[in-house]
Amino acid sequence: MKRIRLNPLKLYPQDTPTVRHCPRCHSLRVHHHGWRWRPIRDWTYPSVRLLRLRCAACGATWTVYPEGVMPGSRFSLRAEQLMVLLYVLGLSYRATAAVMSGLGVRVAPSTVLNFVQAQGVREELYRQRRHWQGRVKVRRIGIDGTGVPMAGDQQDPGVVVVVDEATGVGLWVEAVDEQDTQALAQMLEQVLTTFEPEEVITDEGSAYPAALERATAHSKRVPQHRLCTAHFRRNKVGRLRRLRRTAQKRGWGLVVMELRALEALLKRSPPEVWGDFARRLLRLVQKARPPTPGQRASWYYRLRMLLLEMSEKAPQVSGVTNNRTEQLIGRSFKIRTQSMRGFKRRDNRMRFLQLALAVDERAQREGCLYLI
Repeated sequence: MKRIRLNPLKLYPQDTPTVRHCPRCHSLRVHHHGWRWRPIRDWTYPSVRLLRLRCAACGATWTVYPEGVMPGSRFSLRAEQLMVLLYVLGLSYRATAAVMSGLGVRVAPSTVLNFVQAQGVREELYRQRRHWQGRVKVRRIGIDGTGVPMAGDQQDPGVVVVVDEATGVGLWVEAVDEQDTQALAQMLEQVLTTFEPEEVITDEGSAYPAALERATAHSKRVPQHRLCTAHFRRNKVGRLRRLRRTAQKRGWGLVVMELRALEALLKRSPPEVWGDFARRLLRLVQKARPPTPGQRASWYYRLRMLLLEMSEKAPQVSGVTNNRTEQLIGRSFKIRTQSMRGFKRRDNRMRFLQLALAVDERAQREGCLYLI
C-alpha cells in the first residue's frame, strides 16, 4: 500500500518579503507596520504571526499571510487537505471530524462537508480548464463503467471512467449508463475532441461500437476501436468450457479435443491464429438453426455463435488490455465506496469522483498516497 506523506509547512513569513510593493498603487515605498498574532487550528501550531505592511505613498495597509494559512480560514491548509483526504479514503464526515479531534484539531462534521465540497468544485474546474487548454493529449485511452451507489436509487446507471492507458491516470469521469448508446456517444464525442486518441480500448459492451461510431462522425476523430484482451479471453474461455463439459457428458470425444485445442490457442496464441482456427470450426456448425421464440438454444447453435464472435472480433483483439482502467476503478472508487452508504445527491458523488481522480493522479506521480 502506498504511504501517506505530510510535508511540513512554513507557517511563519520572512521578516523582509522578497516582493515589497503596494497592492493598490504598486509603489515600492513599503514599510513595516507591525505584527499581530492569529489563532489557527493545526496539530502543531496553535497560532501564527502575521506581518503588517504599510505603503508610504498612498497609506494602504495589508497583511502578509504565511505559507499554509489562507485569509478568512480558521484552519491551516494542511488540516483542510487532510480532512478531504480522509473523506476520499472512505471515512464519513463524522468519522473524519473524530480523527481530526484526536489530532487536536476541533472541527464539526458540517465544516468537513464544506471543505470537501469546496475542494471538489475547485478540482473539477481545474480539470476542465486543463482539458479546454489542450494540455492533455493521449495516444491510447481505456473506457469502462462502474457502479458508485446512490442512496435510495436502485435504477442508478453508475459512471463511466476514461483512463490514459500509458500512465494509468484518470482523465474523465461522468455519470453515464454504459448501455445507453446516445448518452455514451455524447460523452465520447467530448472525450475524442479533447484528448484526440489514436486507440480506444473497451470491453465487449454492446453500446460501445455504435456509440463510438456516432462520436467519430460528429467529432471528426477516427480512432481505432480495440477490445480488451483480458475481458475477451475470460469471456470466451468460460463459454468454451461450458460447451466442452456438455460435449464430454455426451461422449463426443473428437469435439472435446477440438474445443480443448481452441481453448489452448485462445490462451497462448495471437488473435490471427485462434481466429483462423475458429473460422475453420465454424464450417462444421454453420447450418445450426437459431431457436424459435420461447425455445432454448441448442448446443450446436451456441457453439456457432461463439465461433462466429471469435472469428469476427479477432482483428479488434490486438493484445492490449483495459487493466489500467480496472485498476483505477478499484483503487479510487470500489474499495472506498464500500464503506459508504451511498450519495444522496449526484453533484456530491461527482465531486467525490473528481477528488478521487486527483488523489490517485498525485499518488501515481509522486509515489505516495497524497502529497500536502
